[in-house]
Amino acid sequence: MRKSKQTGWTQYASLQALIVAICLLVAGANAWAEAVIYEPFADSDTTLVGNTPGTGLTGLWVGAANPTNIANQTYGELITGGNAMRVYNGWANNEVVIDASGAYTALLADGGEMWFSVLYEPVDWSGNTAYARFAFAIGDDGFSGNGDLGTTSAQAIGLGMGAGKLFAGLWTNSNWGANNLAGPPASAVDPNQYKSLSTGELYLVVGHVAWGANDATDYDTVTLYAPGTDLVLGSAIAISTGIVSQSSFNLIATHNGNSMTSIFDEIRVGATYADVTPQPPPSGTVIIIK
Repeated sequence: MRKSKQTGWTQYASLQALIVAICLLVAGANAWAEAVIYEPFADSDTTLVGNTPGTGLTGLWVGAANPTNIANQTYGELITGGNAMRVYNGWANNEVVIDASGAYTALLADGGEMWFSVLYEPVDWSGNTAYARFAFAIGDDGFSGNGDLGTTSAQAIGLGMGAGKLFAGLWTNSNWGANNLAGPPASAVDPNQYKSLSTGELYLVVGHVAWGANDATDYDTVTLYAPGTDLVLGSAIAISTGIVSQSSFNLIATHNGNSMTSIFDEIRVGATYADVTPQPPPSGTVIIIK
């Protein structure tokens, strides 16, 4: 039986629609790792200083020569690569400049949101536990001294760890000092809400930042999570609030205290949770067209 032209056209249109759908499916599958900033520490330099940074960063890492290059850290289904950094017992403050491109600037929009993640392991905090501190920050100044931001006008968001407790970091003009790392920061919503860490255990710390509608008058909120190796987000472990002017945030900075040995790796910043916790794409689907 001979097919009509109309039937042939209908089949052709259906095939075209299927092809478009497949293309969209493939595009969606390839959108699993769209972090605006990704630092896997892929440079082969033996120390962090002078390390050529990853995606979304510019210049070189600067600061203490203490962080040294070690093997890449892995965590469940999280996609990882490159190497990692180990900071041996002793003061270490490091920072790198963020590439102020349109993609990163969009993450700082008033009323918007931003996600970040980092792998962190407190290797050892023996000795003077008062200075057993670690911090990761995105802000307008790096750390100096014993965990203070560089100036009293400095602002940043991120995470702080002191004496084995992990808190959400939000450093404002009024609480820029190291007391944000010694215990619950002044910006903590609940000083009793934190995650207790254990030495020798690797953690994935994920932060969600909700910017206020007006950076001069409305509160910004940093919420931390510690997903398991299945990468399920889970419940919040700590929340901090305050008012920061995020439009000036142009640095990623780390701090390691005098009595602390730490490992950090896989720094990501993006627009969604999926951006900062990428997983391998699902296995391919075979489509049979009859």
